[in-house]
Amino acid sequence: MVHCLVPKGMALHHMLRITTTYTPTGALNDAGVCEVRGGASHNPRMFTATFTFAKRAFDDEFNALDQRIAEMARATPGYLGEEAWENPANGLISNVYYWETMEALQSLMKHPDHLEAKRQQARWLQGYHIVIAEVVGSYGDGGIPHPLTQR
Repeated sequence: MVHCLVPKGMALHHMLRITTTYTPTGALNDAGVCEVRGGASHNPRMFTATFTFAKRAFDDEFNALDQRIAEMARATPGYLGEEAWENPANGLISNVYYWETMEALQSLMKHPDHLEAKRQQARWLQGYHIVIAEVVGSYGDGGIPHPLTQR
């Protein structure tokens, strides 16, 4: 059995499956469900898509296309929220999108505006990397807003 991270005193809500930290309070069973304290389990079946990129110059065409994609994503059933981060040390930007299902995420990936942005990405980006992950837990003390706190 592979253990999952569940800090003492915290309720398990959502956590990335890629977590490999060991603790005595929780474990992933053979089905990939995190079992917590006495066999209770929770499997939220959510997904993230993290888009990390280095930007070139953004023009009006990029801004309009980016706005259409953002509006379409937010209107998609199964969209849960997003976050954006910038690393000042290297200038990379990461956008993290949270999805209820892989099908919801795939609907964004197949949308014509998204496909157009992929075709033209070299005009606006110096490079990019995408990570798709299944969320198997998330927690916090409620002191900061997060897209998953309502789940």
